[in-house]
Amino acid sequence: YTLCFFGLVFPSVLEKCPEGVVNGILTFVGLQGILPGTGNQLIDRMVLLITAPSEFPDAQNKTNVAPFLALPWHRIHLYTFIQLLCLAACWGMRFTGPFALAFPLVIVGFVPLRLWLLPKLFSAEELALLDSDEKVQEAPTAKMDKNKGTTGNKDEVVANLNYQLDLQEPIKQIDTDLI
Repeated sequence: YTLCFFGLVFPSVLEKCPEGVVNGILTFVGLQGILPGTGNQLIDRMVLLITAPSEFPDAQNKTNVAPFLALPWHRIHLYTFIQLLCLAACWGMRFTGPFALAFPLVIVGFVPLRLWLLPKLFSAEELALLDSDEKVQEAPTAKMDKNKGTTGNKDEVVANLNYQLDLQEPIKQIDTDLI
């Protein structure tokens, strides 16, 4: 990416590079944006459209998986279809002749869709999982002992509670009598 920026700042250097090298870099950067598993959630969810629900990655037993996998598959597919309709609206604008100049208005029209329509179709928790860019990491676990309660050091227990409760603000202090 640094070399791509260098070519923008000094175009005369870019002219000395063979065309195949420039095309190769642009192909690599383009493929990195659209291949499944490279961080583009829309593409990942589109792959799930043609995948049997029994073959979905198991979010419960794996680390570093997309957070939306915790949702039922029909909710994931509904969100994906809505996004594909929005993409089709954007792409379809190019065929409208002089109305193609209204493309920015279509993009602005997606703001009320996200703010008012999607919250009526999905819960806040579902939207948080569907919109999240972060991968789910394995939470530290604290073991349960029937006689003594939760075992493990204080930090592990607090981290486990924060993970289970999905708190926006972590617990700062916990009563040490419980541990």
